[in-house]
Amino acid sequence: MVRQAARCSSKAQFGSCGNTIENSENSENSENSENSVALPHKTLSSVFCPLSSDPCPLSSEHGFSIVSAIFLLVVLSAMGAFMLTFSNVQQMTSAQDLQGAKAYQAARAGIDWGAYQILQNGGACAASVAVPLGGNLSGFALTVNCTRYGPYTEGISTVTLYQITATARSGTLGSTTYVERQLQATIAH
Repeated sequence: MVRQAARCSSKAQFGSCGNTIENSENSENSENSENSVALPHKTLSSVFCPLSSDPCPLSSEHGFSIVSAIFLLVVLSAMGAFMLTFSNVQQMTSAQDLQGAKAYQAARAGIDWGAYQILQNGGACAASVAVPLGGNLSGFALTVNCTRYGPYTEGISTVTLYQITATARSGTLGSTTYVERQLQATIAH
């Protein structure tokens, strides 16, 4: 039997350094210590110890830092992807909120336009009118509908009711950029 002694320097002891490794070479070799020969360490399961030229067998702790580093990289990558997705969703939500506020203002402008037409033009009420918008609201399509009810007599007064419906929309229906607001108002004249 051939004996190989694994040694490490005292500064860098790893795993099972300092233990004796025995390899049987032939059945002819006896266990006689006189016939034992120390062979250089060239086994597949040994590596050189740091700060020494002596080889050491691998222990179960080797490679732990690479596994930890890979795990840390995967976790950080997942967090980065989540933050990027969250940022994109937040930006899209903010843009949709802004478009919703603009659509509301466009619909309110339609109500004001319809009220002006009724009060200044002697009760003229068109069934449906596409009103052009300018400035920041130029990207919106505004439709103003007017329905006339009456005249009704209340005491000595005659009253006509007008229901104005203003609908402002932008974008393509079914897309993430589509926005629509509708307002209604009733005017007695």
